[in-house]
Amino acid sequence: MNEETLGDILEELKAFTNVTKAIFADQKGEKPQYPYITFKIIAEPDDPSVGIYNYETVESENPNFDSDIEVQKIETSEPSFSINVFAKTAEEAKSVAMKTKDFFKFHGCEWLKRKNIVTVSTSTIENRDALMIIDYERRYGFDVILRYTRELKKKIETIETYSFSRIE
Repeated sequence: MNEETLGDILEELKAFTNVTKAIFADQKGEKPQYPYITFKIIAEPDDPSVGIYNYETVESENPNFDSDIEVQKIETSEPSFSINVFAKTAEEAKSVAMKTKDFFKFHGCEWLKRKNIVTVSTSTIENRDALMIIDYERRYGFDVILRYTRELKKKIETIETYSFSRIE
């Protein structure tokens, strides 16, 4: 999944949940004001052998050939994401986490569909508090698996005529 699409998801989550920020986790910079959401890719499996292949004859860009073959591969991937909500209180963190999960399970489905993304599954919302020296940072979060399709294309030049001669 490309960075632009991930950024669009974060913007949509921010608008839907009314948080101050929705950001990629583990980034440099100032800590946002509470509440905020972090989004982290845990795993993006990739199996290049899986996909749907289409072959089409297209006009060649090479003046020595009439046509080329365009190979199109449509593949799906199911990356896993960890989503955490940071807030001043556990109740606020849990509430925003529930709203965020609702986005992936119901409210955001049509929006995601327009981006060729579907929600495969979501995990249970869990307490992910962290002790910060003498106080706790309140966090609740869950994992989500999304499925998306991507299209790859390449052109292959063809051999349209050939000749050979016998060498004696």
